[in-house]
Amino acid sequence: MHMTVGYAKDNKDPTEEHINEALLETFRMPVCQYVHNRVWLPHRDGPEVVQKVWKYICDMTSAAMAVEPSSGAITNCGHIAVFMMVPESDQTLKAAEKNWYIKYPKEFFEDGLFSGRHAIHHSKKYNSDKDFSWWARSFAPMHYPAATTYARELHNRGYDVGLLGCPLSSPKTFNEMFGEHLPYGPVHPIMMVFAGTKASAMRNSGTRAGIKMETVSKKACVAIPWQQIQKNSLSSGLCRWNKDRTAVVKMTRKEIQKLNYIKYSNEFESARKGRHHLP
Repeated sequence: MHMTVGYAKDNKDPTEEHINEALLETFRMPVCQYVHNRVWLPHRDGPEVVQKVWKYICDMTSAAMAVEPSSGAITNCGHIAVFMMVPESDQTLKAAEKNWYIKYPKEFFEDGLFSGRHAIHHSKKYNSDKDFSWWARSFAPMHYPAATTYARELHNRGYDVGLLGCPLSSPKTFNEMFGEHLPYGPVHPIMMVFAGTKASAMRNSGTRAGIKMETVSKKACVAIPWQQIQKNSLSSGLCRWNKDRTAVVKMTRKEIQKLNYIKYSNEFESARKGRHHLP
């Protein structure tokens, strides 16, 4: 998989059949618990909602996608899946308690699970010395592998994909913009996956090509010498598929100029100059 930053104007979204197949494999993953976990598919609420999500990503996060008026902008992608945590009903929380699931009351979601007066690391009621480690133990093993599984399933079906974690840092803004589409009350987004048939460009650090079999062989503790690899890399930066999609090649200066890669919107640049915190 590669990190897509924009899509061509003739990009096609994943079919509903492929989306459902990917979701099926995602939800069949082994997880610690099922309470609080949801996946939101904005396109099923309407294409205008997807564009609203891209506006949120481009204007309010540092994701550095190809924003309009780039010729191959990220807004040409019409499929997004948001992996998130949501409040549960009292009945569900009671059932969760019987299964010894870790659970959080609705007020914990009001300002986000990791900020505000109900942040889990502030709560004395919820294992004050272990609360974040319990979140990482019980929920992170669902959301991060699940998002990767979903992306991998779509990738294996021929789509160009990308993953973003920046919504995790701004749940309050996320709820203000999309609360009307989320029936659970305030939610906490964790990961976001997007996919389409035709990437206009992908981002590449150059590290991948420098990882060889000898990098991982015969060692009990394996580390990637990323600093040296990136220093010597000739392939870092924006890249694209070759004609038969068998290899990724570095984009030429002329190709980048044609793409007109603009990675931050005017709104984002204005907020950053004003020293506003942006995830």
